[in-house]
Amino acid sequence: MKLKHFAATALIALALVTSPASFASIVGTSNLNNFLAVEAFIFPTTFWRAQSFTVASDQDYLLSDVQMINRNADSSTFLRIYADNASTPGALLEQLSFSSALPTTIFAANGTPISAQLLTFSSSGLSLTASSTYWIVAGRTSGVGSWFGTTSTTETGLPGWAIGNSFRTSSDAGASWTVPASYALYTTINVNPQNVPEPSILALIGIAGISLLRRRKMA
Repeated sequence: MKLKHFAATALIALALVTSPASFASIVGTSNLNNFLAVEAFIFPTTFWRAQSFTVASDQDYLLSDVQMINRNADSSTFLRIYADNASTPGALLEQLSFSSALPTTIFAANGTPISAQLLTFSSSGLSLTASSTYWIVAGRTSGVGSWFGTTSTTETGLPGWAIGNSFRTSSDAGASWTVPASYALYTTINVNPQNVPEPSILALIGIAGISLLRRRKMA
């Protein structure tokens, strides 16, 4: 009876380790817990905003999703990931997919609550190279949006990750960029480490365990 129980447990473990859902994303870095200092408006072509982040030096990562805080809940805002080019957005790497908008509350330095929306944009698994800087660029397909930000440099997440302290502004749809002031836009970067065991390896471990149980039963 115990062997049957162990075999069932091993089968369940095998199903879990070979399921992509078993690898939950983790926060690379986030500055969402800081007081509000700025609202950077976004327009279709006249105002795009860009926020940089730098990957830790320990290993490469896969991007899971990016979160920002916006005044509006609609999906007219788009987010793109760019490589760094002399401290400004360079080559386009990926356009993220709008995933969800959830109501949230942020606070001004004087404690005043402000209603906002937490927007999540999913990645297809863009590879982020260790010690490299990337840019999140926000624009609009129509209407007016915004991206809230802070002057605080406090962040939570993995050691070595960092959010840039000065966002960029483009008034010509990304052709050129300027630095308006020393603000960091509200950002959360969720990632997956690249050096986790491959599902195939984990599956072999599970199968080996089941085979061992079978041999014990036959003996």
